[in-house]
Amino acid sequence: MSRERGATMSTRSIWIGESSFEHVRRVRASVEDARALFGDVHGWVKMQPLVLALDELPGEAGMYRVTERVIVGGLPVRSQYRAWISPGPDGVRSEAWSKPAVHLRNWLGWKAEGDELALMESVHVEAPRPLLAFVTRTAQRAHGTMLDRVVNALAERARERGG
Repeated sequence: MSRERGATMSTRSIWIGESSFEHVRRVRASVEDARALFGDVHGWVKMQPLVLALDELPGEAGMYRVTERVIVGGLPVRSQYRAWISPGPDGVRSEAWSKPAVHLRNWLGWKAEGDELALMESVHVEAPRPLLAFVTRTAQRAHGTMLDRVVNALAERARERGG
């Protein structure tokens, strides 16, 4: 089962706008499967379709340089940004900073609901107002695809375990 909540947008300042969106997915998998999958930051981040590379930044705990490819006006544009990613026992918190003045805050959590696992993601976007709709739409699509891939990976883990 999949559920999407559309983006809501507001103005933070004359220059910067805000938006947010949520994704929910359900899969027959265990909390242990989710912890194992999301504990491997390099593995699951690359399920995000825009990400080309993830490099740890030396001396900065939880900090990474992310290289991605975004399609802008029909042309592929390669960019890099900094991200903080912190897996925990019940979810992953992350933040990303990109130029010009783009900031995403993300919470991706999970909880057992009967014999299923509910994956819930909440993303808050801040970006220059002329870019806000594009950044939000691109992030919403990419994160939705990533969660679909995560669901497939978790279902495969459960099948391998015989669950």
